[in-house]
Amino acid sequence: MSSTYDLVDFAVGSRNHRQSSQQAALAGQSLDPAGTTGHDADYPVIPLGLGKRSAPVDTYGDAKRVKVGQHPSVDHTAEYPDDHTSTSLAPVQAFELSEDDLAALLDQERGVTDAELANAEVISDTPSTATTQSSPGSILCSLLQGPDDLVQSVKQFIGDCKDIATTPPLSPLEGDPQLAGKRTDWPTHDTKVDELWNSVTDAIQHHTRGTVHKKGLAKPTGVLDAVLTCQWHYPTFRVTDCEWGNVLDKNNSSLNFQCRKTGFNPRIRTQDMIPLRHNFVAGGVPWEDLIEGWEHVWQACQTFNKELSSRSKFVIVLGKHNFKTVSGWFTDPTAADEAVPVAINYSGVSQLYGKEPHLLAIRNKATKGIKQLIFFTYHSQYFTCPGVPLRRAEYADHIWNAVCEFAGVEIHQPDAFQRTVVAIRTQNPTPNQLQLAISTCRDENEDATSLTREQALEAFGVTIARNPAFPGKRQGNSSL
Repeated sequence: MSSTYDLVDFAVGSRNHRQSSQQAALAGQSLDPAGTTGHDADYPVIPLGLGKRSAPVDTYGDAKRVKVGQHPSVDHTAEYPDDHTSTSLAPVQAFELSEDDLAALLDQERGVTDAELANAEVISDTPSTATTQSSPGSILCSLLQGPDDLVQSVKQFIGDCKDIATTPPLSPLEGDPQLAGKRTDWPTHDTKVDELWNSVTDAIQHHTRGTVHKKGLAKPTGVLDAVLTCQWHYPTFRVTDCEWGNVLDKNNSSLNFQCRKTGFNPRIRTQDMIPLRHNFVAGGVPWEDLIEGWEHVWQACQTFNKELSSRSKFVIVLGKHNFKTVSGWFTDPTAADEAVPVAINYSGVSQLYGKEPHLLAIRNKATKGIKQLIFFTYHSQYFTCPGVPLRRAEYADHIWNAVCEFAGVEIHQPDAFQRTVVAIRTQNPTPNQLQLAISTCRDENEDATSLTREQALEAFGVTIARNPAFPGKRQGNSSL
């Protein structure tokens, strides 16, 4: 039986090196920076951030190993591109983007000309940030739909934030990702963040009875009162420093997108919903099986992230898992604040994670005064997969560009996601059967309709009866 890590066929280092990494991690020891730590590292089977409780989980049985050349590699900081939820396809995609693969993809993107980008796909009538004189922010405001007073309140809030957005940053951040080498503590960007961070790390240590190694946790990058929060999911090992590291790291292929978009901007705070470092697992890490006291740990992580996020005027939420989590933060009927959805009528993108594209306006229930705007978009690695519609990449670029404009953050590469999609198409001009299956599965999941058990049996009863080996039936038990 293969472990999750055995699905990674191109990891750097030998099998013996991997085994030594496992033994060191089991003992809770630091790994040799020149050997198995950092973005060139072979993955240890026992993640540093999880301690000895994180035994390898045989998630996929005898799934075949896949070489990186078969289709574009994927890194996750850390969830699989969100439209891929098919269990049968998941094992094929369980790998991360290595440093060499990341460099190759970036080289490919740099070779994409503006003409190729413009001609890659027929764009519908929504103005493109690359072809209009209007700013991304003004275009996005024109696409908002809802009650007139609500839409006007959102626009007024954005206008009122202009002065905040032009305020000089509170403190400088490192101009590069983690300083490579051994540390004994995390870097400090803001002592107020340090206080909250120490509180949540102590809570994690308490609830897990010390089985989680503190040094493996990923600390938010940025200051407490950053105008913009970028909310990611969880950190992996494809980083500069696996120990005492911050979240934002250009050597991680997921976060590299943010670095290309905004650089290391002091107006942004970058954070992970779950700070525990783990390898990517298609369909989600089984945290409750790996982490002692996970229910309490998860609650502490949510409380920490919600507190940090509440200090920003604008939030960009990445990925499906975070979409569900953050959307659930504002359902308490006794709370003073409420989250009101405001539709974004973006032509060519009808759904995002099963919902109409929208932002959340966080406002006081009594006064109706808006405090914050939360925007949702795709996880960055979604765009490194074959068959992604260019329109969705344009949508992601537009959301990032507009929100950064609102927050006074300079955009370095306005078409980063679009260039990635075009580069992937250039690498794979004719999709193979696997790529077509992945693309079709993604589109089906994006526009899926949920059925109850009774509805499914009524609709597909004949098919199920004729196919006793139906995929939903495993070991004599039907998922229906």
